[in-house]
Order: sequence, then structure tokens, then C-alpha cells
Amino acid sequence: DCGAGNRCTKSSALEQLVVKCAHCSQNFSVAELLHGFREGLLPESLAGRFVRLSRDDDTELFLKSCRSSGLLRALLKDAAAGLLTKRMSLTDANGLLRRGSMFVLSTAQARELLGDRPGGVLLDVGAGDGNVTARLAPLFDSVLASESSLSMARSLRQRVFATLTG
Repeated sequence: DCGAGNRCTKSSALEQLVVKCAHCSQNFSVAELLHGFREGLLPESLAGRFVRLSRDDDTELFLKSCRSSGLLRALLKDAAAGLLTKRMSLTDANGLLRRGSMFVLSTAQARELLGDRPGGVLLDVGAGDGNVTARLAPLFDSVLASESSLSMARSLRQRVFATLTG
């Protein structure tokens, strides 16, 4: 508990969050989502290329946003998704309900892996709502996204990404 004079740190508040998987509806604590890694298990050919990334502010913000909509709103969206998936894919339902955003890397983390600005074309296949695309786009000269879900493709276009559907 962060109240009543108890010291509350960023990590302890974050660890209390529960994240619901948009695909299977299973709940996970943030602690369950933290991945451990033993570098000694990597083959020598990969060990020298491995880059350990830390959770930065953008990562923390995304995790917090997964719970920021409130319980009632989340329950209503879950119920609506349950009804919608009787007639459409879960991805289409998530697109209509504006949920199911993904997070892979922050822009700063991608920059650490790819260099300051690699340029060229970013091709994002299965781009969803464009959340990941938007974080990577500043590093490239142009962006082309593809998405088979029409509702997700609509979100991509609203973000002004050239989008292929089909």
C-alpha cells in the first residue's frame, strides 16, 4: 500500500498492476511479465551481439496505461469484445474497441539497437493499431504498414501511415 505514510516506489506501484492479455483474456501480474535471461546459454556466435535493454520511461508508461482506463470501462470493453467475436476476429473487435495496443520497444530502445537513425524504409507487417510502428517510425525515412484487419488498418491510416490491407 502506497498510502498512510508508507514509502511507495515507482517499481512497487508498477508491480501491483495486472495486465490482461488482449488475445486470451488471461490476467498477468507485471512480475510474471518480467523476463529473466541467462547470457551463458547463448551460443558464442550470438553472445557478442546480445544487448540487454532496461525498462525505460516509455515502457513504464505503456504498462501503466494498460490499467488506466478503469475497471468498469475495461469490463464493458471485455463484454463488448465477447459479443463482437461471435461475428468477427478478436483483432477486428479490438480495433473497433480501440484496445489491444502492443509495445515491443520504445524509440530510445530501438535507437540503441539500430543506431541513431538507420534510415531506409520501415515495413511493418501485421502492424495492428500502429503503436509499435509509431515508436519505430522516427528512425526511418518512410513507413509502409500492412494489416489484414480493416478496423486496425483504419487506426493506421488515422496515424497517417501508408497502409496496405488485404
